[in-house]
Amino acid sequence: MKKNIIIISVIILVIVISIITSIIIFYNVKNKSKNEVNEKIQPQAISSTTQLIQQSEDIETKNAEIDKKIKTILYGILHCTGEMEEEYNEESVKEIVEKMTIKNGVYISEKARGKILNLIKNTTDLDYKVDDDGYLVSNSNATNEIAKKIEELISSDKCIVLDYNIYYYCVLGSDICTFNIEPSEYMEKFEDDNMIIMILNSSKYEEEYESEKDLINQIINNAV
Repeated sequence: MKKNIIIISVIILVIVISIITSIIIFYNVKNKSKNEVNEKIQPQAISSTTQLIQQSEDIETKNAEIDKKIKTILYGILHCTGEMEEEYNEESVKEIVEKMTIKNGVYISEKARGKILNLIKNTTDLDYKVDDDGYLVSNSNATNEIAKKIEELISSDKCIVLDYNIYYYCVLGSDICTFNIEPSEYMEKFEDDNMIIMILNSSKYEEEYESEKDLINQIINNAV
């Protein structure tokens, strides 16, 4: 009888120890899994935040590059008079560009005014002029389709800049350089949120077989 009691006690003790051991192992495994999940989640959260910051910085960098490019092209239109290269100087570019009155409408560069005004007159039978700031002045007598479209550009919510050249100026590294327009292209177009710049390829616009209506429509269709 005594021997049986001892055996039963040993069995009970083994069972109790097994249960306690199982409980300890269960909680250790559970805590380990929880820690592993937390470790996985935390880097993802950090990674997402880092990604958002990086995207924001990329957008700012891209916008700064676009702004620099647009200002340099304007600088070339307003200041440079011949095919040349010069060192990029941010202050000089800023100073020249700030002299231009930037507003909504159609700005025609000084060297392009005669050609473009003549082109407009020949396709609308109307005499348009530019104001003191270089912007095309509205003619209320718009009677044909081209004239009506030009009126729309004049009242546009953007500044549309027209120049007339076979090349354009743009920043390249630390220099302002000239870039030729492909002979087959009507223009080079650049734009940001508030401005559209069109460098009309003067050689293309002087080809005898090009109709003046097609030429003016190239400007109208690209000003959107």
